[in-house]
Amino acid sequence: MQKELKILLDNFVSWTSIQPILLNEEKLASIVNYLNNSYLSDIEEIRQNIIPNLFLFETEDKTFKVEKAREIVEKSTIKSSFEFNIFVIREVDKLSIWASNSLLKVLEDIPPRLIFILTTSAKENLLDTIKSRILDFWSNSIQFEISSETQIAIDEFFLWNKTSFISMLFWEKIERHEYIAILEYILTKINHNPKYSQDIYEKIITWISSIYSSNVNPKYILDSIVLDID
Repeated sequence: MQKELKILLDNFVSWTSIQPILLNEEKLASIVNYLNNSYLSDIEEIRQNIIPNLFLFETEDKTFKVEKAREIVEKSTIKSSFEFNIFVIREVDKLSIWASNSLLKVLEDIPPRLIFILTTSAKENLLDTIKSRILDFWSNSIQFEISSETQIAIDEFFLWNKTSFISMLFWEKIERHEYIAILEYILTKINHNPKYSQDIYEKIITWISSIYSSNVNPKYILDSIVLDID
């Protein structure tokens, strides 16, 4: 399991809200097992076993219909009888536009003690409105790390040349997990540096937590941080 995903799940179990997680379905059973201390092997076992705190929502007739989305919203408002509830939405790429619109509010403002796990085999088909509200752990190749080019741009920003990093922020498409990695690297640059106040350090930590737990815009956060340390 990816280090960042494990930390995220541990935070959830410790009563911290987190954003919906996108997974490759091969990972689904292992995540459910980690949360519930269970021993399920695959989606078929999840289907066949009665798991009181797990709700499985699937497509019907090759489309995830708006009625199913409304069912998810309604059930999300019911307080769990257990420590937490797990809502699994399979094949989230098959959400109709109407079903997606019905889910947006609950995916933005997730009720306490509820985790959404979304799966897909066609990540490229996800609606942009869904992409913007999830933490992407779909691929094993996704790491919360920055490239060497980005690291150099940040290093230069703190030394003398601010153009490269600011240009990158303006022109390049940056994924949500990449924003987290960039902010974490910036933390290492300002930590124990007398030029920067402890308030800025704590602000960045708070913003990182916000990206994990809410639908706050990470570009706005990073732009704000850059202005603070400029």
